[in-house]
Amino acid sequence: MEKVSLNNLVLIFLILLIWVIPSLYLSNIHYIDPFFWWPLSSVAEGIACGYLQIEYPLQPEYEIILYIIADITGLSPLQIATLPIGAFIVPICYFAFSRKILGSFLHAILLTTYIALDFSIYPGHYNTFAYTWTRSLFLSFLLLSIYYTQNHRRKIIIPLILIFITVYNLHPTYTFWIFSFVIFLSLLVFGYSKYLNDITLKPPISLAIILTVIYISFNTFYRVYMRRIISLEPGMISDLFISTIESFLGIRKTSLEPYALPNQPPTQTIGYLVFLRTLIILITLIVEILLFYLKNRYDRYKFKVNSEILLAVTLLLVGVSHVVGYALYGHMSLRFIVFMYPIATILVLKNLNINTKIRRLISILLLILLISLAIIQNVSFIIEYKSTTKDTIYFTKQTYIWISGVNAISSIDRVLSDFETSQILYFYFRSKNMSFVQKFYNSDIYGIITNLDEVKIKETYDYQLINRLTINLPTTSVGWKVYKPLLSIIDRIYYANTCKIYDNGVIIIFKS
Repeated sequence: MEKVSLNNLVLIFLILLIWVIPSLYLSNIHYIDPFFWWPLSSVAEGIACGYLQIEYPLQPEYEIILYIIADITGLSPLQIATLPIGAFIVPICYFAFSRKILGSFLHAILLTTYIALDFSIYPGHYNTFAYTWTRSLFLSFLLLSIYYTQNHRRKIIIPLILIFITVYNLHPTYTFWIFSFVIFLSLLVFGYSKYLNDITLKPPISLAIILTVIYISFNTFYRVYMRRIISLEPGMISDLFISTIESFLGIRKTSLEPYALPNQPPTQTIGYLVFLRTLIILITLIVEILLFYLKNRYDRYKFKVNSEILLAVTLLLVGVSHVVGYALYGHMSLRFIVFMYPIATILVLKNLNINTKIRRLISILLLILLISLAIIQNVSFIIEYKSTTKDTIYFTKQTYIWISGVNAISSIDRVLSDFETSQILYFYFRSKNMSFVQKFYNSDIYGIITNLDEVKIKETYDYQLINRLTINLPTTSVGWKVYKPLLSIIDRIYYANTCKIYDNGVIIIFKS
């Protein structure tokens, strides 16, 4: 057994520290995805009642995992939400996979450092959010599947199926990633196997068949997805792509629904850097593939397609499918591109017929550039972004205590608020097994408040909750929707809601 020197141990410790530091900062400021409050609410209610009541039957394992962590550690749901274990798990899995397929310790370290520092990636998995488990399992599936196809160990097919079933019960997007990866890789290998004999990747047809049966037979999400695609308005897809680019550049030319705004990054600097980083990754990969194709087509250097190229093309196809799928669903997502395309870029570059030293230099400089952009993103976030989550949690809890403790309101129903504040208040009500019906902003609600339509206001919501900490920021809503700041219609809100029943200096509650 090879001994690890003290210098190597120190190096590994320093690298892990670099990977974790940004996540520790997010944990300290309570950077929590608003969607996270729903499963946390189930866990909080389960702790209070003594048993877990699954809120989302299609994704039960996520809430079970959180409940088990709470039960074993004794941590509160809020502590679990900011527990930075994902900062260790995901980078380690990413390093293991990239090290396996690239065969380079240095490239694996640089790639993982990029993943651990890029602000559009690691906030989704730094804690115990769903992406921590799904990304780790996805990378584990890739690692095991590569090992299986290279060594043909049939016993590994069972863990692969179990990982797929686990991810299936955690998140539909990552289920699709695994499914499409296996299908695309199988098709590519099958298509080239008749002409080439140097392909070491030979995924079993049985695995593709089993995953297809599981995915099609038991997956109910695609039915909802198909209904959403059918109802998609003409022109919406192109507007999504254009509006996303415009939001990165800070300009606006395409039309949105009334009162709506494009999704914005935490800071404008991050928006520019994320756009630049994505552009660099895509342009580099496209240029490399074109060079490889042209050289291979004319057989100038007698190139042949090998397993590494097929793997890179497979990742490319999965990424394209992900982007198109989300666009058809009404949302713009580049998640797979920024997460996996850097690996594909290095794989293709590795197979270009250029000097080895030049090729290695280009790849290292590319990764250093991506890491540099990621570092600047974090600096921008620390300097420019003002987090309100910690204060919102405190004052929202005071609001809940007043409502439930003083019994000033016997029942609170149809509460209109911004997404994050509503989610936090919902969490506290569920923690005591109390009913709380949420209402979120949309263009229609903005319209009836602006027009002071008292009849429709009373029909739409019973209470309106205002958070002074975020009143001058874009108003978030469910489904990744963003609207104009409430400050722009605050005079209308006061006119429409003459009965103010609560004000703690931050949180205001109006009764319609």
